[in-house]
Amino acid sequence: MRKKLFGKVHPDVASSMNNLAGLYNSLGRHWEAEPLYVNALAMWKRLFGEIYPNVASSMNNLATLFAATHRYPEALDLMKQATTIQNRLISQSFSYSCESDRLAYLQTIRPNFDIFLSLISQHLPNSPEAKQAALDVILQRKAITAAALAAQNQALSSGRYPHLQPELNKLRELSDQISHYIYHQPQPELIPQLQAEYNNLQKKLAAEIPEIRLQDQTIDHHAIALALPPDSILIEFVCFDVFDFHVAKESQWQPTRYLAFILPAAQPNQIEMIDLGEAEPINQLIHQFRQYVSDSNLAIHSLDMGGDSADDEELTQLPPAAKELREKIFDPLRPYLNLSQPGKTPTLQIAPDGNLNLVPFQILPLDETGEKLLMDEYSISYLSVGRDALRSKIKIERPASVPLVIADPDFDLSEATLATDGVTDVADGEVVGELVQTLAGSIFQQTTGTRFLGESVANLLKVSPYLDKNAFASHLTNCQSPEILLIATHGYFNPEKQQQDYLKFIFALIDCPNGEEEKLIQQHRHLIDPTLLELIEEFITLFTEDGNLTLANKLKTLTQDLTPKPKIPNPDSPIQNPKSKIQNSPDPMLRSALAFAGANRWLQGKPLPKPAGKGMVFAQDIAALDLWATELAVLCACQTGIGDIKLGEGVFGLRRAFAAAGTKTLLISLWSVPDRATALLMDRFFSNLHQGLGRAAALEDAQNYIRTITVQELQQSPLGRHVLDELNKFVAHSNEINSQTDYFSQDDTPLAHPYFWGAWVCQGDTTPMTLSINTAIQFEV
Repeated sequence: MRKKLFGKVHPDVASSMNNLAGLYNSLGRHWEAEPLYVNALAMWKRLFGEIYPNVASSMNNLATLFAATHRYPEALDLMKQATTIQNRLISQSFSYSCESDRLAYLQTIRPNFDIFLSLISQHLPNSPEAKQAALDVILQRKAITAAALAAQNQALSSGRYPHLQPELNKLRELSDQISHYIYHQPQPELIPQLQAEYNNLQKKLAAEIPEIRLQDQTIDHHAIALALPPDSILIEFVCFDVFDFHVAKESQWQPTRYLAFILPAAQPNQIEMIDLGEAEPINQLIHQFRQYVSDSNLAIHSLDMGGDSADDEELTQLPPAAKELREKIFDPLRPYLNLSQPGKTPTLQIAPDGNLNLVPFQILPLDETGEKLLMDEYSISYLSVGRDALRSKIKIERPASVPLVIADPDFDLSEATLATDGVTDVADGEVVGELVQTLAGSIFQQTTGTRFLGESVANLLKVSPYLDKNAFASHLTNCQSPEILLIATHGYFNPEKQQQDYLKFIFALIDCPNGEEEKLIQQHRHLIDPTLLELIEEFITLFTEDGNLTLANKLKTLTQDLTPKPKIPNPDSPIQNPKSKIQNSPDPMLRSALAFAGANRWLQGKPLPKPAGKGMVFAQDIAALDLWATELAVLCACQTGIGDIKLGEGVFGLRRAFAAAGTKTLLISLWSVPDRATALLMDRFFSNLHQGLGRAAALEDAQNYIRTITVQELQQSPLGRHVLDELNKFVAHSNEINSQTDYFSQDDTPLAHPYFWGAWVCQGDTTPMTLSINTAIQFEV
């Protein structure tokens, strides 16, 4: 019919051929499907040329048929051609799209990426050509939207587009308005319109900045191998959905798996590919491992408290998950990580994917006791993707400014301070609701360790730190690419939530033994919001209708514990009041932030002096900064390496933001870190930098220093004595005894548990720093 209506060469005719071929293919009638796929492909090319979405789709369809009929090399050749076309189409789409559109487009073509990796991992695992092709696609596609964002930021920061400054100012204004109407003065009806304006302006800017198309560099395994530091090894992980070419259509998609690719520096032909197995069991082990290493209570119990009970012994033992995780994700790689130079420590640059982004590999145990770790045999640092090795080729002509240190903000800002700054509209000093959701689990509170850290590092760098009431957000947002940036404060991250997360929590509450509900609630406080409360109401109704009043009443009682206290300064704020009908932003870059002076007041809906800004700097704001001359950014805030994890795109949050802003090296933590031990670690880290150690080596040495420091050594410094005082209080509280200043023996290593030091990872450039600022080279260690 379509041939009669439109002629033999028409898009609708090609679509009909492709659809009929798909039907035959699903029925196993491959010999009938193949000529239709071939003809449809030829017609698309004739109608629209080589670079067209349907041409790539037809190639992939035909390649899938080749794989189903065991013609794997032919399938690989077609998929490579289709990938080349799709790369061109991605480049084109980036030139007229906003960030959300780019992510959505990549999601639509993601199945082709998964099928490509499935073909190679299942049927061509020993082919050097196939492994090279697989790694090339990963290097080109992984975290590509972050690369585009960074390229746009770098182009704008270079000064090549001064005429776009009004649009940039408008973009920042819209971003501020969106966060204002989400958190400060919630007005949900305004958000869609503002977001649409923001997206349209992003599209306009993309059309004006050709660098966003990422066409200025060749990205393949050869280029990356030559860009890696000498004698280093790239481990590129990828998480993908497996496609089975030889089963019925409804069963073709199999569970997600992890692959690892090994690429030694300067050896582009020595690629290895290792299948690590299904992702779900590995992710479960990651969760259990993180629970152990990030739990402060377990860290305290790991100290020798003289307890003889079975419970005490169980708390101090390394959980089986730690060893099992190493066996799953690292042991299969070890045969390929030996260097030709005997006696030299292998240097690994790890580019994780999926939940592996949450793993500090260096603290994985090598033995049953956990005393010997991977960092004892390997030097480990991180990249978002191997492609980031090419960032060293970017030359920045403008000099960096002096180091910037912001620490220990006054989150409340007293009314006297505000009056001095001309702020007269000050609300009554009501108590902030107990369910304020921050990474610290409560309202933002000042900590003495961050002040000491800020003062200590500022003294080393010979600059004046911004502390207390002067620790304003504007010092960061208005900075001119400081050579070293250290921010010691609290962080905020509100994770993306799925309905299954709420349901698991509700079922856990139902099954929870009496007396343990509060602990469970504390562990899942990030889920307490209107969606959870509405689901609980539905369960209460169902239980009541079924006559199960016991469970209905239990949930009613628990609902009271999940409901905010009566007095909340800004009851509509989704941060302060989980029962608020306002939902947090769907944009993960507006759900991750750093807190500065006045943050609590802003979240309460109260006014702030102009220098304080919002009191919060969101990841979206940071991504727009110019930090391209910044050699090092250290984020001493809770869980700065955490964010929403999207397969193939990495972690959306502060980690992505600082990389997009141009920071060469980023030090971040993967869980909430103790402030005083962190101050001690950072003091050692910066001293190491001064002595000429590389950035990753400086962190590694600092971590080993904390890991092995004795009580006698801690007693030699004021901060060390503060650390001991705090540990003694923790131990005394845990044992329900009076605090003892001499609780530990002189040779004890009280900070050996990785909770105190293992959260930190070094991402980006690992080389020694050449400090160019005169004021920054006169260290006093």
